[in-house]
Amino acid sequence: MSFSEADFMTALHGYIVAVTGLDGSRVFRGNQSRMVLPKNGAYCIYTPIIRQRRGTNIYNFDAEGLPDDKNGADSITALVLVDVQVDFYADNAAQNAQMLEIASRSYMGSNYFKAKGLDVRVCTADNPRNLTGIDESNQYEERWTVTLTTEINSSYITDLPWFEDVTLKAFKNVDVYFPPSAE
Repeated sequence: MSFSEADFMTALHGYIVAVTGLDGSRVFRGNQSRMVLPKNGAYCIYTPIIRQRRGTNIYNFDAEGLPDDKNGADSITALVLVDVQVDFYADNAAQNAQMLEIASRSYMGSNYFKAKGLDVRVCTADNPRNLTGIDESNQYEERWTVTLTTEINSSYITDLPWFEDVTLKAFKNVDVYFPPSAE
């Protein structure tokens, strides 16, 4: 099954909401322009930070049932580990980070995506870390972070012309019609 980067990000959003119970409008994808964060209360920002190949490419060509004049689909797929940094802020930040870590180190993570029909596996999560810091009003803002490691199949698909049969009408000895020269 092929799905887009947008589908993957939407699914991650849903997973974080399902595990933590945060309101979906308070869970944001990081590094987005014109994003306005809440002034108070709990919220979360998730940001893909590393994409790492795992293994070699898988090649596939599919022209099953297509007429000869239609292109087939040539695909190259790589298994990719995607690390996603998930930052929780304000109320219950430590608890939300811990819940995400616990769920992601169990069958619950992969089962969530499987139930949504997406080929995403949650491999693991690191231990929650306290990154509390001072905000723009010189007040401490609670922040806890967890890094999830997920596994996806990333594919490149292109059209490729094809044929099934070749009919050769005549064979001729090249050496007879084009004798080698001594030069």
